[in-house]
Amino acid sequence: MDTVVPSESSEVAITASFSRTRKRCTKPRADAAAGGPPEPDGPGDEGLAARFREAMDDDCNTPRALGVIFDGVRELNRALDAGRAGAAAGLRRTLGTVGAVLGLLEETPAAFLDAQKTSGLADGGLSSEEIEAMVAERAAARAARDFGRADAIRDRLAGQGIVLKDGPEGTTWSVQ
Repeated sequence: MDTVVPSESSEVAITASFSRTRKRCTKPRADAAAGGPPEPDGPGDEGLAARFREAMDDDCNTPRALGVIFDGVRELNRALDAGRAGAAAGLRRTLGTVGAVLGLLEETPAAFLDAQKTSGLADGGLSSEEIEAMVAERAAARAARDFGRADAIRDRLAGQGIVLKDGPEGTTWSVQ
């Protein structure tokens, strides 16, 4: 039997797929509709769990298993939109269980977003402190009506994958 060694591009593709799956999960919305996180021993969605098991039993068919998770998230969103809190809670519980097999959907949304932000910062070569200092420098330039300097700072950050958003409470930033 030959050993299959994944290429770097397939590892990148799988990591990107996991990231998209994690971003699309509507855990906070599902938890809010159900009145909190699901009970670990409550009823789940057996059809979703069976489809996931079938995919994993098919020679560990991870792409198919991810598709099952995506379908589950889509169904969860439909249940939430229709106000079916019981169905949403079951789907949420099952998604948590099957997602854990692949290391997905285990973090709180806030922890996941913080990790994404940190990862993006590492890619751009900037620290949070450096970005905050540049945002403060930009705010001072704007206050002094030096819009050319403020735009130059925004452009420099944008070139490093940092998006600035101005609002009534000040400027916030995110990693692109």
